[in-house]
Amino acid sequence: MNSGRYAPFIHTRVGSSFIDFSLMIALLPCASFAVFKYGLRALILILVSSFLSAILKDLLDRMTGKRNKNFDYSPLIPGFMFALMLPPDTSLLVVIAGIVFMVPVIYIIFGGNGCNIVNGAAAARLFVETIWPSYLRGFTVHKNDWTALRSLISFNKLPLSDMPDPGEYHLAELLAGGYPGFIGMGSVIMILIGLIYLIRSGTVKLYAPGGYIVTIVLARLIMHHNDGLRAFASFMLLSSVIFIAVFILTDRTTVPQTEVGGVIAGVSCGLLTASLLEISSGMVAVMVPVIVVNLISGTLEYLTSYASERHAPVNKTQEETDGI
Repeated sequence: MNSGRYAPFIHTRVGSSFIDFSLMIALLPCASFAVFKYGLRALILILVSSFLSAILKDLLDRMTGKRNKNFDYSPLIPGFMFALMLPPDTSLLVVIAGIVFMVPVIYIIFGGNGCNIVNGAAAARLFVETIWPSYLRGFTVHKNDWTALRSLISFNKLPLSDMPDPGEYHLAELLAGGYPGFIGMGSVIMILIGLIYLIRSGTVKLYAPGGYIVTIVLARLIMHHNDGLRAFASFMLLSSVIFIAVFILTDRTTVPQTEVGGVIAGVSCGLLTASLLEISSGMVAVMVPVIVVNLISGTLEYLTSYASERHAPVNKTQEETDGI
């Protein structure tokens, strides 16, 4: 009898609670940097998004009779990650709308955490960006005021993109996150610290992230070979692709975990991302490829694991056991 303790058991023997806990720990450097740089409003955005996600999922689980008797903090994670992908001056109304969309549509309909077919945080971020793009441009208001909270209760359209001009900042500032940006996606150093922890915990496979980053690097070098090294480095540091690779494309539920399937998913996502970034910018260009790859990941994993897992030769001992 399968007790379900190792779900998602089709991908790994490591318990899902351990995977969730490792991801939470890996996200903490990005969250700490967000609070350090943007102050209380970043902390409130993260807390409201995380706990609203958990509370809403628990409420809907009670209504549908699916409530888990054991403590489950996994619903905190998509809300946590969603908040890190928002500008610092985002209204709480936008956060609430994203969570109210994410939990029922992405998680409850498909049976809960581990059964969703697309990444919840990515879907919620794409949803609010599509519905209210003019309310997600708050990168510089009160940027030096740690206690500024007015933006949390405001719902005013913001000026056309205040994202930084790379030429105004040194590469070291871009690497460390010393520029106005999404609260948890700006510091590549913090993202890489999280990646190191995930690797050491043994909870991630790097087939998809590796294929994704390599593809984007090659595509960018080919299409913009005349731009120079600084322009290339600025693009990699400002485009959010490193955060996507580390925290979105390592999702065991929505990204293939087989070697071939993961590489195909990563390369496909990278090609689509590089193409969209030529005609668009911002979160739509990096989130749409993620959702597209999520939707085909089940098929990719089935096809790439079919021969090795479903048609593996049965050894003699197993044949004798089956015959008893």
